[in-house]
Amino acid sequence: MKQLCIVLLLVVAAANDAQDVLYGRLANGDKVIWLPANAAVDAAGKLRTDRFDESAQRRFRDHQQRNRDYLSEHPAAAPLCYVELNSLHAPPTDLGTLVDRSQSVIVGRIVERSVGFLFDRPSALLTVRIDDELRVSPDLHPNGDRVLLAYPDAELQVAGETFCAVPFSHRARPRVGDRVLIFAVQPPSDSSGRLIYTDASKHLVFETVDGVLIPPANMAPELARDGIGDLDELVAVVKARAQRR
Repeated sequence: MKQLCIVLLLVVAAANDAQDVLYGRLANGDKVIWLPANAAVDAAGKLRTDRFDESAQRRFRDHQQRNRDYLSEHPAAAPLCYVELNSLHAPPTDLGTLVDRSQSVIVGRIVERSVGFLFDRPSALLTVRIDDELRVSPDLHPNGDRVLLAYPDAELQVAGETFCAVPFSHRARPRVGDRVLIFAVQPPSDSSGRLIYTDASKHLVFETVDGVLIPPANMAPELARDGIGDLDELVAVVKARAQRR
C-alpha cells in the first residue's frame, strides 16, 4: 500500500509540472521565467501586476494598443501575436552538425499541454514523456520520465483581450499525443533543470498522431533528399550520428 501511494504521488507530481511557477538558473534564480495562466491572472480576469515587473507591464500595454489600432483598421482580421524570440545563436544548417552540437537529444510524446507566460510572453508548455534518450546533459533533471518543453503557440484571453504567440517559421501546432524529437543546444532554463527552451523553429521535429512528420523549414530539404519520411527513420539516423560522437 505504501509503495502504491508513493507511485500515485509521483504521477500527480509529474502531471502538475506545467502548473508550477518556474524560476531561472544561477544568476537569474529569483526571476520567474514560466508563469502558468492560472497564476498570471487574478479573480477578475486581469493580469496580476505583482507577477510582472513594470517593463513587462509596459510591453503588454504597448502590444494591446497596437492590437486595438490594428483591429480597428482591420475588424475581420485575427489579433496580432507575439512572434517567437530568436535569441539563441544561429543553428547549424545540416542535421549532423546539429546532433553534434546538441547537449541533449530526446525523443518523446506530448502528454500535457498548458499555456501561460514564458519570459513575459505568451507560450505553450508541453509536458513530454521521454521514450528515448539519445543524449542527455548532466544539467537536465527530468521529473521521472517527463521533461518540459516551451513552444511559442498559445492564445490567452485576458480582460477581454487576446494574448497570443506563434512560431517564427515552424508549421507545427503540437497537441497531446504528438511525438517530438528535441535538439537542446543549451542547458535547461529553469532552476530545477526540467525546462527545455530551444529555438523552436529550428531545433524541434514533430510527428502528429496521424503520422505526419513536421520538421523545421531549414531541415525539410535535407530530410526529403535523404528519403526520411517519418520520425522513426529520422531517430535512427540521429542515433547513429550521436553514437559516433
